[in-house]
Amino acid sequence: MEQFIKDADIHPGDIELSYDPVIEMFTEGQAAVIRSGGSNTVAFNHNNINAVFLPYFGQDGEQWLLTYPAFQVALNKDLENDKSRQEKGFAGA
Repeated sequence: MEQFIKDADIHPGDIELSYDPVIEMFTEGQAAVIRSGGSNTVAFNHNNINAVFLPYFGQDGEQWLLTYPAFQVALNKDLENDKSRQEKGFAGA
């Protein structure tokens, strides 16, 4: 996870960004991927921004579809019993 955060250049302040600044970063070529819907993809393309709608298929055998890229993290409840692991788990939060 630490390597992914470094590779994706994620910073603690990124969580504070609201929707409009993120859309602006995308339209200006500063963000490669955004969480959005199909209607925005159509609007971007109408404004000469080459955007594609990327589906995400589940890996659990279920046929569900997440219709935007997302970054989510789940931490194991057992972290409560190990202070060292808990500190590492919440280091990027």
